Amino acid sequence: MSERARLQSALGAIERAFDAKTQAELDDILGAEFARFGFQQFQAGRIVDAKGNLAAMRYFGRSQAAWRDHYMARQYFRHDSMLRHAMRSPLSKRWKIVRETKDLSRPEFELFGEAGEFGLRDGIVTPLHHGDGSISGVGVHAEQEPDLSELDQAVVQLLSMYYCCFGLRLNQTAPGPQVQLTARQIECLQWVHAGKSSGEIADITGISERTVNFHIGEACRRLKVRTRRQAVVEALVAGLIDL
Repeated sequence: MSERARLQSALGAIERAFDAKTQAELDDILGAEFARFGFQQFQAGRIVDAKGNLAAMRYFGRSQAAWRDHYMARQYFRHDSMLRHAMRSPLSKRWKIVRETKDLSRPEFELFGEAGEFGLRDGIVTPLHHGDGSISGVGVHAEQEPDLSELDQAVVQLLSMYYCCFGLRLNQTAPGPQVQLTARQIECLQWVHAGKSSGEIADITGISERTVNFHIGEACRRLKVRTRRQAVVEALVAGLIDL
């Protein structure tokens, strides 16, 4: 399957996943898409609570129980470089990239080797920074290093964001208070969700591109996220925009 075909398959799966009635159904739908990119295991969890404390609490997912129990029993989250990066940035990070950086402490570096002993040799962690200040994350794991293009990695990040938010909705554990957006902010986010650029949204709505960016920026600020894509996901989960 070509990378464009994988993208189209992922978008279709996201649309189906929005209507999932159970966690198992959600796992089946999006788990099949993660597998297309070589990731057989996936899980979502909380990284930081609303008070800024390191939480490391698992929400849901399909992951190797032996490694998960080993990881938690030894409190490896206290020196997990992937979580450190997730706390600093809303962008996803891949194991193989972080593993090669020079700022890793010895325990952080050794953690990758220990994961490999459990058959986990690559992964991607995607953070979600919520409106109440807490941070969730989705980790997808592979037994071998998948050959991924930049588009592939972007699609995995997109799938991860939707997986976490849809799962939180199903489990009724979505953090943060309900946020109110203006009609224009909602309209702009709806068009962002449709894949339109700021210039295209300006042409559609009859307002300037600068004003479009202002409304999207205000929506991000109110939703307390850093990117317009995260704003779209949060707005979808809150029922503010339509799939």
